[in-house]
Amino acid sequence: MLHRDHPCQQKPAISRFRDEWEASWVSLRNESSREFVEFSSCAPTSSLPAWMDLPASLRDGSEGHKRLRRLAFNARYLSRALVKLGFITEGHDDSPIVPLMLFNPGKMCLFSRMMLERKVPITVVVVGYPATPLVTSRVRFCLSAAHTKDDIDELLRACDEIGTRLDLKHGLPKGERWRLEEVSERAVELVREG
Repeated sequence: MLHRDHPCQQKPAISRFRDEWEASWVSLRNESSREFVEFSSCAPTSSLPAWMDLPASLRDGSEGHKRLRRLAFNARYLSRALVKLGFITEGHDDSPIVPLMLFNPGKMCLFSRMMLERKVPITVVVVGYPATPLVTSRVRFCLSAAHTKDDIDELLRACDEIGTRLDLKHGLPKGERWRLEEVSERAVELVREG
């Protein structure tokens, strides 16, 4: 039991660590008896991560390099493919967040709803005023290394269909746009270009 003038009386719970990972002490206030209860539990050393227990691919960094290359491919492919389909995008081609410009706040909700109502629902982030100027509303696609080319092709198919219905293709003139099949077939070329 702690004395009444113990510093823990003002705080209902505090934590103190002693001997860097060997033990943890916690003082808890027992509300019913208005007393403090003190207990200790040792942290097992087996819970600390051990470098040598990691798989070889994580130890040498090869898995990380593979994921970074995959993420770079995904980001470049999506942003450049959207441009070739006639959309206007913002940001850097290597960014895993790809903003597609909608330019009309009234189309934000429609675009989001139409993506969710697809056979394979696609969740998107729509951003408008006051986060952006009133006429620069956009949809943001957030990519990861876990996405496959097929996932991105499905997203491009949805954007192509919805973009045509909502009249969102104002980037390239119609004669310079690529067909969806051409974009998918020439993905590696798209990623490697400039």
